[in-house]
Parts: sequence; C-alpha cells; structure tokens
Amino acid sequence: MNTIQTEINKCDKLANSYYNLDASGKRRAAGDWLEQVRKTAKMINNRSNKPIMNVQNGFLDSTLC
Repeated sequence: MNTIQTEINKCDKLANSYYNLDASGKRRAAGDWLEQVRKTAKMINNRSNKPIMNVQNGFLDSTLC
C-alpha cells in the first residue's frame, strides 16, 4: 500500500474513533483527526506539485504535472 493511502486510512480510523467516543473525548479526537487530514493534504499537494523532467529535442524541460 502506498504512503498516501496509508495516511488516508489513518484519517478514516480517526474519524471512526470520533463517533465512538463520549462527549468529553470528542474535542481531542477532532483535533487529532484535523491534524492528520492536514498532514495528508500536505503530502498530496507536495506530490502533485513535483516537477517532471521531460527530454524534448535533446534538452531537459522541467514542467509541472
């Protein structure tokens, strides 16, 4: 399983645990979930903005995907 899918699964597990908690534990669980979602979104964003090197006419052309 790739890294991003693993992080998404962690988000799902945290969201599931949120619903199984009583009212006193939900605030912390929501914060943990939000932090995991931000981390995952940052990983996805960094991965999608990675430049790809293309060779065209003998020159290296750096373009964004």
